[in-house]
Amino acid sequence: MSKIHEGINCDVCGVRNFPGIRYACLSCHDYDLCESCQQRGAFSKTHAPYHPLQPIPTQYDFVQKFQHSATKEFQIYRCPHCGQDGFGLSALLTHLKAVHPECKNRVRCPVCVTFRIGRYGSDLLDWSLAFHIENGHMGFNTDVEHTFKTLQYAATSYSRGNPSWSIDADGAICRICTAKLGTNG
Repeated sequence: MSKIHEGINCDVCGVRNFPGIRYACLSCHDYDLCESCQQRGAFSKTHAPYHPLQPIPTQYDFVQKFQHSATKEFQIYRCPHCGQDGFGLSALLTHLKAVHPECKNRVRCPVCVTFRIGRYGSDLLDWSLAFHIENGHMGFNTDVEHTFKTLQYAATSYSRGNPSWSIDADGAICRICTAKLGTNG
């Protein structure tokens, strides 16, 4: 389980693979700060200090914080449009639709950034964040895909193997525990 942000560079001081909280800008393309630079208010010329930053713990800290959590959704996401903090995935989607329905600003997805999912872990979205979350992270009209990513993140912290999942005719199957996901039984 990693106690550093592997493969991430601080865009201010240049430190690579740093410990502590990583702060990812949700308005700039692939912009990250280490905890030290964020705490002292440092930023580079390519970043505006008022841009919302998504705080991201290391894998180790994430698992330590949430391993015994009874909640199904982690309330860790920040809105990239207004900076409001503490959203779960469903609440963030509701917030985006209610408060920012017409917002066309290109932003980074806080879920993709947090879990380093696909190209939107570093790139700005080409469409609305609400559309992206609804169609990319809430498959099967549930938060199953988000649960998959969370499970993968936690499982890869504990083992060297790469867990995977598949979807068959009956639904999603967890390759770690072989349970059917997205069902109530």
